[in-house]
Amino acid sequence: MAMWQPKIAITKLRKNHRKQFPKTTDPTAQRVITLKEQASALIAENRPGDAATIMSELLALDDQYLMTADPAITRDILDIAGTLLPDGSVRSSGATFLKGIQVLWNHSQATVADLFVGPNNLAALYDAKGNYLARDQVNSQIVAMADQLVAPWIGEPRKSS
Repeated sequence: MAMWQPKIAITKLRKNHRKQFPKTTDPTAQRVITLKEQASALIAENRPGDAATIMSELLALDDQYLMTADPAITRDILDIAGTLLPDGSVRSSGATFLKGIQVLWNHSQATVADLFVGPNNLAALYDAKGNYLARDQVNSQIVAMADQLVAPWIGEPRKSS
């Protein structure tokens, strides 16, 4: 079964989102954009080890602020985590994905895609690193969330068997 590449999914969400909102003047958003550019440069220049500094800075961002800020900031954080997978450690990449997932889960402007792309990418990270138990746990959570979706043609959540 082919793996869904984390960066592809996040990038598509971000591009769609950028069409709707003007360029930001938010200093945190600007810093995240700068970190994203630095992450891309790290990969392009094949400089392993420098990813830890970027991941640390992302993890230090205030979750409460992110929950009220433009969700594109958190999407960019998830995009950076996906970009740095080749150079970042599983621990810091996983922690960054978890931070983004938690923020978007609690964000009032999060889309349905926001709720599923992050966990899917975390499962892909675990799969790529051979942590199949963690991958399966995340995938089980994704299935449980999908079971709770209410679609207009269904009218109520599916009943679990």
